[in-house]
Amino acid sequence: MEPEVAERLLLSSLKKPEHLVMLGRKFNLDRTKFPYYPQIAEFLWDYITQYGSAPNAELFKGEFPDFELSPPQEFNYISEKYFEVHLTSVANSHFYTAQKVLLESPREAVPFLISRLQNLMQSEDQHQTVLDARDPVNRLEAYRMRRDSATNESKFITGIAPLDTRGVSFMKGQIAMILADTKVGKSYLALKIAAANYFESRKIVIVSPELSLTELEMRSDVILGRSLGYDLSYNAIEIGQAGPNEDTYEEFLKEWQGQDRKDWQIINSAGNVGLISADEISAIATQTKPDVLIVDGIYQMSLPSHARSIWEGAEANVYALKNVAVQNDCLVIITHQTNREGAKAEGVPSHTDVAHGYGVNRGLDYLLALGPSDVSPLARDIRVPLRRNGEAIMESFSIQFDPDKGLIGDIAVSDFASLSFDDVD
Repeated sequence: MEPEVAERLLLSSLKKPEHLVMLGRKFNLDRTKFPYYPQIAEFLWDYITQYGSAPNAELFKGEFPDFELSPPQEFNYISEKYFEVHLTSVANSHFYTAQKVLLESPREAVPFLISRLQNLMQSEDQHQTVLDARDPVNRLEAYRMRRDSATNESKFITGIAPLDTRGVSFMKGQIAMILADTKVGKSYLALKIAAANYFESRKIVIVSPELSLTELEMRSDVILGRSLGYDLSYNAIEIGQAGPNEDTYEEFLKEWQGQDRKDWQIINSAGNVGLISADEISAIATQTKPDVLIVDGIYQMSLPSHARSIWEGAEANVYALKNVAVQNDCLVIITHQTNREGAKAEGVPSHTDVAHGYGVNRGLDYLLALGPSDVSPLARDIRVPLRRNGEAIMESFSIQFDPDKGLIGDIAVSDFASLSFDDVD
């Protein structure tokens, strides 16, 4: 069927609001998806929405005398046909655009094409349900699965003792942000959360626009080694210090490799030409299929072309990453810096101290704020000032934070050795 014919037949068959809802939910079609007759689509959407039915043939011909109004078709059939035509047209357009981009920048063309194609399809069942028609046995079983965290594959722990004991946990499809000033330890906290879930048999993918691959590898070794009971030192590994650490490091690597898993993947984009984009991260998630996706340093992401300011671009990136979480059924954890006011303040930053404007917070499900602690240089204070479901936790908790040894997350006590590090971010 020719595209123009399919579009004309579908528009001629639009009769009631249910048709508009079906097009939107099942096919992601709205008034903007009719290139041959955009004015007619606009008119029909407004008229049906306002009056509850399509205009009669006489009124329609009065508005659009040159349009060849066709007899209404069976709506399910013609909507399926038009969607196939529309899908082919849009896909060809993406292929054409990608070919042009490919000549200039292959690195941008591939993720562009992947992200555009994956967004073309969506399942109606993911977006709607007839709640009172669902089997109550299935709904009760879903409740019991949520109740029993040991068998709930959609629940993610934080690995931070005072937060876990207060019921803070994440779910697939959510996005959480760690907010802290530079050098406080955002990256280490993200790795700690990732490690806690790695040992719950989850697949972890870490994307860092800031840290080198070597840094990511060594930090991962120390955090994961500590989780397995190995007393490692990041500083000793970094400088290649001989001694007991070497034997311990060897034992850890043998045990870890012996687990025969491929569920801790790190991807470094630092040093690449251009900043990493939300489209590239979406493509990474599609290819790697993580349970937990860490994006370390969203302030190092490129801004969308439509953004009129850095504030608008940063907010758009967070919404794009939220979309990545939903589409890929995973948890996304991002790290971000405080603004100037937050950098000047003492202790845990406020939820208003986010760099690039408060709009960054609007797409979040959780905000974890991290700051220095009075307890010890080897401690940090943490709280949860924003929480989409449930009350915010404004009380600050002091947690152990020794990145050199991977000791992060237990409740802090005041008798730690007084030792600080210049760079623990």
